[in-house]
Amino acid sequence: MLSTFIRDIYAQHETEELAEAIEDIASSVDTNGWASAGVYCFWDPKENEVLYIGLARDLSVRFREHNNLKSCPAHSCKRDKVAEWFQSNERLGYSILVQSQLSQPEVTRNSKGFCPSTGSFLYDALEAIKISEGVFIEAQKLAKGKFSPWNKVGGYYYGKDKATSDHQEFIELFTNRRIDTSVALSSIRELSSDATLETFELYLHVVRQMMTFYGISFSQAWHLSEEYFEEKKRIQASGYIPNLSELLSQDWHS
Repeated sequence: MLSTFIRDIYAQHETEELAEAIEDIASSVDTNGWASAGVYCFWDPKENEVLYIGLARDLSVRFREHNNLKSCPAHSCKRDKVAEWFQSNERLGYSILVQSQLSQPEVTRNSKGFCPSTGSFLYDALEAIKISEGVFIEAQKLAKGKFSPWNKVGGYYYGKDKATSDHQEFIELFTNRRIDTSVALSSIRELSSDATLETFELYLHVVRQMMTFYGISFSQAWHLSEEYFEEKKRIQASGYIPNLSELLSQDWHS
């Protein structure tokens, strides 16, 4: 289930570093972190405006293609747009919306020697990615009157048909415009460089899944996740969530 938004902002000379971090926390060839398949977004960190929304079965590979670190036909990726961006801007925002490793699909890199998820659960996970991308692209068009600058066509028709301008608030979670319990408190690179922070966010991903599945608040989901009691105590003791006491004292979800 797509439940956690993870943001980062990078300079052109940091492209390889970010690519490696994406691979570290959302790899298609190991069982650590999140699944490699998800929705991603390039955005303007100054204006907090979305530039492009896409989907990928392998987020790190697709990021490399867009940033000219891996071969890709120009018409099939945004490498020219990214290169053009860095000609007049120092930094570019990049965010991913991720799901559990239980939703890991088969991709080119894991077709041998790795057993991805199978069956209807996997089908639903891939369908969710396509629907989410379609909703986000169309909702942005409804809210702004046009596609995001780098999006030229709509997404999956089933997602497109579900979109309303109200979905714009979810699109804002890709950027720094909105603070919400669905957004990781650490960046992609911070999670890659600190196993403890990654563990915290993997636990919080479970909480976010409960929020999405049951339509409940952060506080309610936190109290339902009792089987992770030791991890909860670690998070509380660390102060990782600055306003945790406030969140737990009310049914808060922005």
